[in-house]
Formats: sequence, C-alpha cells, structure tokens
Amino acid sequence: MKFLRWFIGTFFLLIAVILLFSGQFIFSIIFFIFFYLIVPFSYLKQPNISTDENINKLEGSNYILQTNENNKFKNELKKKFLLEKDKFINNNKIRKEDAFYKFNVLKNYVIDYQIKHYYKKFYFVSYLIVEGDYINKGEKLCYLTDEDKNNKYIITSPKSGYVEYIHKNGNEIVDGDKLAIFHLEGEYSKENSPKNFEYFHYNYNESIYFFDIKWNINDGDFVNIGDKIYTINKYSFFSSNSISNLAKKSGFIDINFGFKVKLFDIIYTIRDSDEKRKEKFINIPDISLDQFTLSKIIKWKYVGTEYKKTDGIYSYSDDQNYMLMFSLNYLKNKDHIVFRTNKKEINLKQNDLISFLFEDNKTITFKINEKPITLRDEHNNQILETKLIITNEELKIFEQNKFIKWRITLNNDYDIFGGNIGLNPYYKNKNNLSIVIKKFTIDYLDTVHKEIENYKPIEIRKIKEKNIKNDECFVYLMKDMINNFYKIGISSNPKYREKTLQSEKPSIELIKAKKFPNRKIAESFEKALHNAYKEKRIRGEWFNLDEKEILDIRESLD
Repeated sequence: MKFLRWFIGTFFLLIAVILLFSGQFIFSIIFFIFFYLIVPFSYLKQPNISTDENINKLEGSNYILQTNENNKFKNELKKKFLLEKDKFINNNKIRKEDAFYKFNVLKNYVIDYQIKHYYKKFYFVSYLIVEGDYINKGEKLCYLTDEDKNNKYIITSPKSGYVEYIHKNGNEIVDGDKLAIFHLEGEYSKENSPKNFEYFHYNYNESIYFFDIKWNINDGDFVNIGDKIYTINKYSFFSSNSISNLAKKSGFIDINFGFKVKLFDIIYTIRDSDEKRKEKFINIPDISLDQFTLSKIIKWKYVGTEYKKTDGIYSYSDDQNYMLMFSLNYLKNKDHIVFRTNKKEINLKQNDLISFLFEDNKTITFKINEKPITLRDEHNNQILETKLIITNEELKIFEQNKFIKWRITLNNDYDIFGGNIGLNPYYKNKNNLSIVIKKFTIDYLDTVHKEIENYKPIEIRKIKEKNIKNDECFVYLMKDMINNFYKIGISSNPKYREKTLQSEKPSIELIKAKKFPNRKIAESFEKALHNAYKEKRIRGEWFNLDEKEILDIRESLD
C-alpha cells in the first residue's frame, strides 16, 4: 500500500513539474497539492507511545530506523533493541510503566531513549519554560543533547504543575534523574499564579514583532478572566494559523511595548493594582548650562517613553481636531510650564486661558500674559509656544493628584476640552495619560532637587500685564463672501486685522466696526454678542447669521 502511494505520488509530482515548465501554474499547484496529500509522510512520523500495544508495534517499524547514524549502525541498533526490549521491560528493577516513560521521553527524536541509553550519554541543554510558570502534562519541558553535541532532543513534561529548575546547561542526565520539580499551587514561592498580585504572560513562540500582535484591549485597561487579550496570525504557503490569548486573571493590564518580543520575554502583566505600571514610562532630562548666566537649564529628551524622542506630553482635544503639548522646564532659575499648539488649529493669544482639572475637583488655570512666540516643527508647521511660571503649590497638585481633563478658553468665551486621548501611542488611552503626567512631574521635581543647588520653588506667581486696557478698541463684524459666515471680534485696528485675515483668505471683508474707549469695555460688548448668538456659532468667532440678526448687529455697532 505504501509503495502504491509513493508511485502515485511520484506520478503527480512529474505532471506538476511538466505543467510548471509549460506555464500552467494553477494546474501545477493543484498537482503539487495532490502529491503532498498522497505521499505517505505520515510513515516518517513517530508513533504516539503510551500503551503496551504501541510499544509492541515498534518492532520492525520505521520508528527505530530514523536516526542520523549510518545504515550499519541502524541495523545494529535494531537488533540490539529487539534483543533487549523484553529483558529491559521484564527486569525486576524497572517497572513496566517506567518503560512507557522511557519511550515517551524523547518522542520528538526518532530513536527511543533506552537504545540510545546503551550507547551514549545525555546532557542537559536548557528549559523550554520559564521557571515558576505552569506546565501541562505533555507540553515541551526542556532540551537534552548527547555526547556528540550534534543533536537536541525535546523532552515533554511527565506531569502538570509549576516548574522548578534543578539542572543547568551541561549537567549529565542518567537513568532515573528528575528533569524538574512540579509543584501544586501554593507550594512554590516563585510560582506564576493568577492568584498572585501580578501574573506574567510569557512568549513561548518564536520571536514576534509588536506590530504582528492585534490587541483587543488597551494598555492600562481593566480586564476580566476570559477576556480576549490579543491575536497573532501566522501565515504559511498552504495555510494560516491564528493564535488567540485569553486573560487568566482579572486586573489592570500592563503591555510590553518592546519592538521585538523574544522567546521567554513578557508579553504582558496583569496586576490587582495599576500603581506599579508608572515605572514603565521613562522620562530622560536634557540638562545644559547657560553660558551667560552660568545657570542650569532643564529640558527633556524623552517624555513618557524611551522609544521616541519627545520633549513634552502631547494630547488631543476630545474631538481630536486640536493638539496641546505641555512640558515642565527649569529656565532662568525658575520653574516654568511650557505650552505649544499648532497655529492653524489653536491660535493662542494674550489673555487666553489654559486650565487643568484634577481629582477632588482641584483646578489650575494659567493665563497667557504675553504674545506667544512662533516656531517651526520638523514638518515646517507653525507652532505657537508660551512659557509661564508655575508655583510650588501647582507642582504639588500635578505630582499628587490624578489628572482628569484640560480646557483652553479662547477670547474669554470659546472653550476647547481635551485630555482623554494621548498623541503618543505609549500613553494613548486616558489612564496611561494620567499616569504619565503624574510620573513626569515626579521626575521633574526629582531632577530639579538633584541638579539645582539651593533650589527654591516659586510660592506666588506675579503676573506682569501690559496696560492695554486703556487703549481704544473696536468691535467689528466681518463676512466671508464665499460661505456667508460672519466673524464677530475685537481689534485695536480693524482695517489692519482685515488685511491679515485676507492674507490667509481673500474673501473676507470688513462690514462694520464700532470704537470703544478701552479694550475692557470692547471685550465685554464682544462677549455679549457671542453669548447672544452662541447657538449660531460655527467655530471660534465665526457665526452663521440670518438677515435679521445681521441687521441687529449692524445697528448695535452704529
């Protein structure tokens, strides 16, 4: 029967090769598949040895002939096996069930253990499971090699339990030696049990790349037992294989964000509490010296992660249309909080407000008291930056309290909310972002205390405001002639403001403007108009007004 299958298989292989060279690729693949299915590869596989019947079937089978030795030695091994088998099993010193284990122990290698035992010594190479992790009976336990050091034999576990190592590389393994100790739950101090405070999930596949893993949860999420954590899809020429992982413990998940996860590396950890996870978020300072004043400057090379250079914490608004960056710097012998926004997204101006909300309803509000400076990022985008003094009390709130949300208030009226989504993938979710902000503040204060001699934080912030409130100011109405939207704003020079807006969009025209004796009154009147037509607001200072509303505004500006 086996000869017939080989004959038919060879015939299909010949047809497949002929079709391949004649350009008939599809038919060629079909005949290659027929060849693969028909040729008796199963004859080359070792049998599942677990019963007397299977042991007896070894006589004369291909099983004991599959070896790297030459043919002469194969025949000698076979003869020796047939002579010694009954003697070995019936020997009063060796139980029959021990013989079953001897056959099973090296079933990944094709020669059985007893026969090799008569001719060669065995040596321990390495374990195939992390010490303390749980192994099931029949799973791969360790590697052995023989005295030639050319072959590795996979040994499967004879029982289930938490594994304790007892061998090192190079140890000789003799008949009767234990290869490991298997503990019940609660017996071993190093056991990786789901009942522990933290449970580690290791990689027992070949090295995998992080982008090969499809995660079903986010880092920092709370998971329950049985929740699907991730899926890895493996593809080969003829098939694909999907490996899914389910949580064995309920708790907060800590994902290993390494680019490449090697064999035995931790893929993730689940803990009862999420406090320890902050240790993974790395902040590396950039310390320099001002050559003019000889004072130290503390900025940052990495914030939140050591895998991507960044000098602050970046987060999105709730609608993901705007970005806010903030950082803590030590400049001119004072603590500063630094803000940056994309000018096209948020055009920060003097008197705009940036507020932070923390747990227990604690809030901090920073008022921009000077015009932000304009920078260029690596993509040549215009970035607005402002630096403000931060007090000791405010730093303590950042350090000790959980961050909830931020708010940017433009023109004392329009609010942008954010802080639920981090821009950096390492702290993208809300929980991670909150941890990163607290950890960053802690690391900043540690660095300042370490690097700055006689460090004294600012207790009271003194704001120097320019006396612009007494300058005359205008409330104006402008129109975009393309979309018919109207802008209600203030300016000390409406004509100049019109020209600056026209430089970006030529379709904008000034409709009406009214002068007020100072900016404070103008701001109050502008705010009243914004509140009156807030339901017609498109964005910022732009409104979609009807003819009656336009007429009312024009009359109020007479």
